Amino acid sequence: MYKYLFFDLDHTLWDFERNAAASLKDLHSKHDLNRHQITDTDFVSKYTEINHALWRLYHKGEIDKEFLRTQRFIKTFEYFSVPADQIPLNLWDEYLELLPFRTHLMAGCIELMEYLNPKYKMTIITNGFKEVQHKKMQNSKLLTYFDHLVISEDVGHQKPAKEIFEYAMQLNHCKPSEVLMIGDNVEADIQGANNAGIDSVFYNPSNLPDSVGATFEIKSLLELKRLV
Repeated sequence: MYKYLFFDLDHTLWDFERNAAASLKDLHSKHDLNRHQITDTDFVSKYTEINHALWRLYHKGEIDKEFLRTQRFIKTFEYFSVPADQIPLNLWDEYLELLPFRTHLMAGCIELMEYLNPKYKMTIITNGFKEVQHKKMQNSKLLTYFDHLVISEDVGHQKPAKEIFEYAMQLNHCKPSEVLMIGDNVEADIQGANNAGIDSVFYNPSNLPDSVGATFEIKSLLELKRLV
């Protein structure tokens, strides 16, 4: 039924939480954040909470990239009552330099890629920052499995806007009925697929509610084999 598979990258194939936590702990150690009575566990936990909240606003177009990139750190330090003049300078740049060299993937990712690659044309559609997404895929050896990497900053539209999916379909010379979108975020991936008239798979290992109505739902990546 499907000839083309569109995948989200972060949290779907590339293990964002694990890779981000490792990078944040490196920064915690480098800048000796213990001197502010901040443990590495607390630093990662609060940053993650704030980052998720700001990404939701970014997906809705309510904040821009620069605000997201910097304020997720500034707000984290504000939570821990660190004075502004003691926040490590350009920590957000250091983070983006470290992050794409982390290579943890979601469970079953490579096995699934090996299974799908001979059968389908595959494309990544991501809202992630363009300066790191290609490096993430290259370093984690995902690039070889995909025909296209579509990044929202390059297209000028973010998921869930239908335009970014339409752009990916134009690259592949395909129509909506031939495409299946796989992603972990109902607001960006599943709603975006709905907006573009594309069937979707909600990758949902955390058993979150599906508020927009995915075509299919899976708990592990390898479950996708039975659908395609």
